Amino acid sequence: MKHTFTFLILVFLTKPLCGASSGGKIALTVQLTEDNNGQPSKISGSLHIQLDSPTDTLCVFLPLNDPSFSTKHYIPTRLKDIEKSIEGNTNKGTTRIFEDPSYRVVPIGRSLVRIEFKHAQEQATLLFETSLVPAARDEWFIEHFYPYLKDDCASPSSPITRPNAQKLVLKTPITWQALSAHSVRTKPGHLEASIFGAGHLSFILTKINYTSKEYKEPIPTKLYTQGQEPEVFATLSRFLTSHIDLFGPYPFPSLTLIESVSLPTLSRPGLLILNRPRQKIFESLQNDVLNWKYWILSSMLAHQWYGNAIDAASPSDAWLIEGMIEFATLLSTSQSPRRSNLFNTWDHGYSFLDFTYLQYQNLTAQLLYRDHPFLRLTNTSLESISTHKLAYIKHALALRYLKTLMGDEHFFAFTRELTQHHILHSLNPKEFHDTLERFARQRLADREVSKALTRWWVSKDWLNASILDVKTTAIDEHHWLTALQFNNESDLSFPIGVFGKNGQQQKIQTGILPDRQSRSRVEFLSDFEPLYVKVDPQNKIFDVDRFNNSTQTPAMEVIPGPGRTFSDEKYTTVWMPFALRSPGEQTSVGLRAGTFRYVHSWLHMKLEGKPEEGTSAYHLEFQKKLPLLQSQLKIDHSLNYFGDQITSTGLQRELEWRDQSFQLLAKLSQRRIVGQENTAYQSVTVGFNIPNVDLIGNCSHSLLTSSESSLRLTEAAAPYQRILINPSLTCKPVPELQTNLRLFAGRLFAPDGVPAYTLFRVNDLNEAGLRIDSAHLAPERNVNAASLELLTPFPIVFIPDSIFLVRKMKFKLFYDIGYAEPWDPLTRMRAAGTSLILPLGGDVIGAGTLILSQFSVTSVFYTEYYGDVSRTPRILFDISGTL
Repeated sequence: MKHTFTFLILVFLTKPLCGASSGGKIALTVQLTEDNNGQPSKISGSLHIQLDSPTDTLCVFLPLNDPSFSTKHYIPTRLKDIEKSIEGNTNKGTTRIFEDPSYRVVPIGRSLVRIEFKHAQEQATLLFETSLVPAARDEWFIEHFYPYLKDDCASPSSPITRPNAQKLVLKTPITWQALSAHSVRTKPGHLEASIFGAGHLSFILTKINYTSKEYKEPIPTKLYTQGQEPEVFATLSRFLTSHIDLFGPYPFPSLTLIESVSLPTLSRPGLLILNRPRQKIFESLQNDVLNWKYWILSSMLAHQWYGNAIDAASPSDAWLIEGMIEFATLLSTSQSPRRSNLFNTWDHGYSFLDFTYLQYQNLTAQLLYRDHPFLRLTNTSLESISTHKLAYIKHALALRYLKTLMGDEHFFAFTRELTQHHILHSLNPKEFHDTLERFARQRLADREVSKALTRWWVSKDWLNASILDVKTTAIDEHHWLTALQFNNESDLSFPIGVFGKNGQQQKIQTGILPDRQSRSRVEFLSDFEPLYVKVDPQNKIFDVDRFNNSTQTPAMEVIPGPGRTFSDEKYTTVWMPFALRSPGEQTSVGLRAGTFRYVHSWLHMKLEGKPEEGTSAYHLEFQKKLPLLQSQLKIDHSLNYFGDQITSTGLQRELEWRDQSFQLLAKLSQRRIVGQENTAYQSVTVGFNIPNVDLIGNCSHSLLTSSESSLRLTEAAAPYQRILINPSLTCKPVPELQTNLRLFAGRLFAPDGVPAYTLFRVNDLNEAGLRIDSAHLAPERNVNAASLELLTPFPIVFIPDSIFLVRKMKFKLFYDIGYAEPWDPLTRMRAAGTSLILPLGGDVIGAGTLILSQFSVTSVFYTEYYGDVSRTPRILFDISGTL
């Protein structure tokens, strides 16, 4: 097989940020050396600094680490043990730093080096050499090496400024090709580039043969692909036009877009890299059926302004930058009708499903509101307080509201003014807010836009409005009067629309509602008969009552089937068949289905049966999130293969303490055995769960506990109490190795004669979970069990573009042990064997790898039950991969 080596180097150069220094010149020379097998083996070079004039002290900072690029798939290479190497001026490991006595090198932590120049010192040179880990790899990724000048020797906080002049010389093997975002002069094995203005140079060295094409409008653009992509530039051009309208002129001299199988999707100054899926079926799917690639392209393009030319002032302000990107992506995709829907329109005008970027953004907002209903972005001093990874979506919603409130002309003028003022600088929430306030005073004195922004950022609440009552009266043959009463829980305004037959629609003449009381009444005339009325008719403003903002009765869609829309105005039902074989049971086949409106509430259904036995089971479960109570209501009704019928209603409360979440559970249940009299029991269950807690190292643990007690409503009902404790521990000593330890302790306190469902089934995977494949195990009053698992990679030779995700396949060794009485060998139960977990899926551009399903096969080679030992192999399987 022909090996391909690809790596990326980013050089980041700037002039002094303050003081009297006039700057200087930086020349960086980098040389790549290969070993005898053609593998990259060493990076070496020199950094030469020449000042225009001496200063008291001038510093050059050399960040040698960028942990954001450390991934399992790529091997990061960095200068190691930098402090020890510099302080002792010695060779250590694979790194050599040579110190010139004319200047002083000061290490700062493990990722930063400071070089100090004293008075009258105008030039110096730093030599470096780093050996690469020898390995036969198809690709290599080299982390950033970017020096920049600064005239005070404090640690750099705002690294983006414009430089004077820099020069890069790169020497490589002659067979390599350079793909650059800047003008680069090349000859075999030798590349030279001069950098002016933008202060960044990014390029890829590769042996892959790319097809290239250049364009002049709307900005100079170079496109490198590994196949024919005639529509990429046309869509890129439309997105660029949209982003320029929103943010102003493109901040860099040119743009280079590269579609690569070897590198991850990323955006760097003047450079975009889109990852191409390895699997042919996923590549065809994302090119011909889906528009996901173009959604990612728009997002990466918006990073050119926010993220590359404008950075967050601190890591806690990242939501501000990401929110701008998210809003720009929504705007650009909505202006490109063919790309706004995730599912591409076929030649005859039919799309498989309808799911727009607006719906995707609303879905993300619902997830955020469901999990963190009291999330705030800033405090009253406009200092960031949110670190939640989805916090950016709330800022994107604030921008959507501002655009509706301000109008397109004023809103675009504000975003362009804000962006161009901060190009090549950082941005924080206060600067954003102050610019908006100043803009509003100058041009929008009659609008309270600053108040609206503060309401989104500082308040823990979310905008909420719903219709309470609608009455329509015919005035004459062509006019109708509609009286609307609505509830508005915020002090902000909402538009309202009325809809009639044949697509007739009309916005209320008052536009933005004038009355901001909790309950308001508005009357309006229309020249058609209203069918329904809706708050925020175009879904531009997100209100938490998204499922009650219209008087229209929701429709129902079924997928797979004729359904074509995921929408908050329609119920969507999805279904999928399954098959599994659990310990001690025959093969079950069945159907899973779910009905939902986004993630506000949903109904799960599962019907299954065992053809060999002629038995069946079912499970119905309704869940509804109650974000204001930070709780979840759960109602379920089920029948298992043993004839146990259970109906329960429970409330699960989400709590947080010191950034750690945990759950409190309370549930009322009625259980009975179908066909048997006097077996109905009512019980109450309380529980305490800790989902996941990070420990020292790469370990985490979780804890599930519950206590179920019967309610003696009749004298015939015997009292019982059922207690279980289930802690678990997961550790990854190295990324390729994982260990799982699961403990279980169950106790039943009850007199003789209680129903069998109160006892513990030792091979029930939802409780003790001993993988003993026998249908004749007696239920136990007490069970103590432990399971130990070791998971390792399990590579199998498949074709490279297989939908079997070989790099994510796992081989598992397991050992289960349990006792009906603590440490009593006469009641010992054991099982041991292996499992193979085979994920099915493929690469998704910009999102890594998507696992669509998992096929889990378990082989039980050894079992022991009360002294009886069996070594007959037993096979269990589950397409969901949970065994």
